[in-house]
Amino acid sequence: MVCHRWREVASEPVLWRKVDLSTPSFKFLKASTATIEKLIPTRLAGVIQLNLLGWDKLTDKTIQVL
Repeated sequence: MVCHRWREVASEPVLWRKVDLSTPSFKFLKASTATIEKLIPTRLAGVIQLNLLGWDKLTDKTIQVL
């Protein structure tokens, strides 16, 4: 939904070192294992710090995926 250049810049791994997915910052994300599984190979592969505050429905499977 954005231009190719913007997507390319936003995909830079250096921008994904510290990720805050806490509520209400990312209300549009469904706090689920499927969401985490989708983000790991694309955005979370190089994460050093991840904030999941508010993701109260995390399961053991989600933690294992992380």
